[in-house]
Amino acid sequence: MAAPLGVRAWRDQPLPGPQSAARWSLVAMAFSLPISGLATDALSAVLVLLWLAAGGWSERWRQLRHDRLVAVSMALLLLIAAGISWSAAPPELAARGLARYTRLLIVPIAVSLLVAQPLWQRRVLLAFLAAMALTLVLVLAHLVHPFWLPAELGGHMVFKHYIIQSVFLSLFVLGALVIARWHASGAVRWGWYAAALLGAIIVLGVEPSRTGFIALGLVALVFLFQAPAPAHRLRWGVALIALLAVTVAMSSGMRSRVQGTIDFLIDANGSGHAQVPDVQPGPDPLEYQRQKAAASGGIRMMLWEQAAAMARERPLLGWGTGSFRVEFCRRLDADWCRLLKTSSSQPHSQFLFFAAELGVAGLALFVVLVAVPYATVRRWPPWARCPVAGTTAVFVVHSLFDSTLYLGVEGFTYPLLMSALIAVRPAGASGLAPGAPAPQDQPSSSPA
Repeated sequence: MAAPLGVRAWRDQPLPGPQSAARWSLVAMAFSLPISGLATDALSAVLVLLWLAAGGWSERWRQLRHDRLVAVSMALLLLIAAGISWSAAPPELAARGLARYTRLLIVPIAVSLLVAQPLWQRRVLLAFLAAMALTLVLVLAHLVHPFWLPAELGGHMVFKHYIIQSVFLSLFVLGALVIARWHASGAVRWGWYAAALLGAIIVLGVEPSRTGFIALGLVALVFLFQAPAPAHRLRWGVALIALLAVTVAMSSGMRSRVQGTIDFLIDANGSGHAQVPDVQPGPDPLEYQRQKAAASGGIRMMLWEQAAAMARERPLLGWGTGSFRVEFCRRLDADWCRLLKTSSSQPHSQFLFFAAELGVAGLALFVVLVAVPYATVRRWPPWARCPVAGTTAVFVVHSLFDSTLYLGVEGFTYPLLMSALIAVRPAGASGLAPGAPAPQDQPSSSPA
């Protein structure tokens, strides 16, 4: 029996009203990412409901069936779901682990809403940059007159944990540089360059996050090799090195964090084993930062060692979804187990997390997931390639030191940004459908 005409229309083409509302929900969600996890969760639920209500399944299938990012993200999610069947964890822990990764569903949703929609793509990306600009302004205001509870390390945390804030500010620096280089002119261009400089100074001189330091350094390197003409790269490189040298010389917090890491590595090599660190705040905030850095290094080293040991014991498919906490506590004493429960029950490395719980299969899919966006844009013009390359570099670094897809904010942010950045292909790029607008060497619109 044939479906009614209205049902066929809903099945074949998205309804304009719910489709538009879903896109605005995606924009609002991008703005909420650096600001409020509760708002992000609520907006993601609204987004899913509107996306489902819009229908258009035939159209969505045509959009998504050949998209590599969608294919890999869904394959990874299916493997995570299958991992429950061989998990060493109790069913409730395994189900909780799967629930964490359902944020990967943002990839097909975002791609279907943004593909061949440059205006909506720009709105999503600019919403994220606007939230980070707000964060930057509030950090600067906090430096002048503290109005917010200080971060645990004595920094100027506004909305998020200092590591997330620092890494996301690195992404803001990337976006500001891309806009200044390719999408603005005159005074507006120099305004964006000034915003990028302020963001870099905050990351290097105010936020004591080693992950943020590395992320910002990679952003600078990507921009250096993507943006200037080859004849000008030496000049840009000298300027970046000078900025880094001046900032390091002025940042006592940064030096304390780096010194703490060095102290830990020396102590670990000498002792050959790690103990549960006990660091209490003291009268000297810089000494506290140094001790916290050493303690943080010790915790992560133990987590990485145990995750690597789990991966070696079951290399093919790992211990199953949600099993890391159970296996970690089985191998170590109660003090370490209690510490893990305060660390989100994850090994602070997404690469090792997948290797431990899902073996080579999970690790390989994650590596492909990270690589697909840049593989997609490697033949695109520099103005479209640079933001993808920079975001990929930050994603990799952040994933080396934290479980980015497992955690709430990062689990939405990176899949959404990657989906948005590659949703609209410039004319002449690999895989572009005919009829797209011609590329420009110096586009004057907002970032694509």
